[in-house]
Amino acid sequence: MKKILSFIFTAMLALGANAQNTHDIIVWHGTESQTIQAVDSITFVKATVNATYVDLGLSVKWGTCNIGAKNPEDFGNFYQWGDTETKEDYDWKTYKHGTDRNNFEKYGVKDGKTVLDPEDDAATANLGEGWRMPTPVEIKELVDDCTWEWTAINNVNGYKVTGKNGNSIFLPAAGVMFTTNPYYGGKFGYYLSNTLREGEQAYVKMYAQGLTFQSDKHQLDDRIGRNYGVPVRPVHK
Repeated sequence: MKKILSFIFTAMLALGANAQNTHDIIVWHGTESQTIQAVDSITFVKATVNATYVDLGLSVKWGTCNIGAKNPEDFGNFYQWGDTETKEDYDWKTYKHGTDRNNFEKYGVKDGKTVLDPEDDAATANLGEGWRMPTPVEIKELVDDCTWEWTAINNVNGYKVTGKNGNSIFLPAAGVMFTTNPYYGGKFGYYLSNTLREGEQAYVKMYAQGLTFQSDKHQLDDRIGRNYGVPVRPVHK
């Protein structure tokens, strides 16, 4: 069976205990292959991601696409708040940092953390240095200081967001993922920030702040469940 080697994670695969224990490997890229002989080890390195951004005249530059998307109108990947990998099932049972509001091992009542560390930021982890998830203040700035037009690109509904300098981005109404099912795609947009909802009560820690919108409104929202799968539009300084 053909196997495509994807250079995504940093790891070392030892193929032999000494130089004499070597193997030939076949590397496939699409339908093309290359044979490399007498390999005794393979080092996997993280791929370079060619993410781009737009200057809207705000305090940060906004990514052209959602993480995992090739085009501005693509939904891209869905992430639980504080996780950097996608899931097949988005629920408390698959959540990285706890199982419910009373059992958070990180970003909860136990540690009092409300802002993601870089290693838990989906933008930083997947796109590299300089990229991160937006703060609530930056989302509020996007809401208040830009012009929002509900429109469609290639039959995908969403908002064209235009800065005062005339530059714009498109935010698709990608909806959310809950368990294994998508909800509200084409009707509602949800985007995560890097910050939890404010408040000391345990139930508050179940929610993250972020951007939500539909055709007639767009706003900073503080009730996005941490267990949901939600798109991320990254920012860059």
